[in-house]
Amino acid sequence: DWRNGAAYPTNGYQWSWTSRLAMPGHIKFFNYFKTDFDISWYTPLIGEDTLVLCLHGHAGLIKTLKNKNAPWIELFHVGGPASVRGYNYGQIGPTWKEDNSLGALKMLIFNAELIFPIAADRSMRGIVFYDGGAGWDTPLANEMSPKNLSNNNFFYRFHVVIKNIFIF
Repeated sequence: DWRNGAAYPTNGYQWSWTSRLAMPGHIKFFNYFKTDFDISWYTPLIGEDTLVLCLHGHAGLIKTLKNKNAPWIELFHVGGPASVRGYNYGQIGPTWKEDNSLGALKMLIFNAELIFPIAADRSMRGIVFYDGGAGWDTPLANEMSPKNLSNNNFFYRFHVVIKNIFIF
């Protein structure tokens, strides 16, 4: 983490790469490898904190091993306030009957934000943002009826908000 602040960064970047290997143990039907990469970059465009650009990307992959599976909670559920705002949790990925997230084995998210202070003490900020992403390839596809399965292929969707105010 090389940002100049955690609460209101205006310059710098942070990145993380996590991987995990789940071997079958007392729960014999889980065996998978999961890895994801996350990066954010901040730079001031006007002044030190008058207008800040933030670019964020997150990509992930899960590989199931030996005909086993990954638990639902470990799958990628793209959509919602933590990934692509303007969509419901898991809506941008494989769903069952249009609105129940099944989880995806592959995921890609991109966010761009222009952040500007509204109050001089930075207690109120405005954000113009672009969010986009996709989640695809559910491990449950072979067990589902095609008429009940939606969004299992790569389909990039996005959302843009021109004005939004956050008070901190």
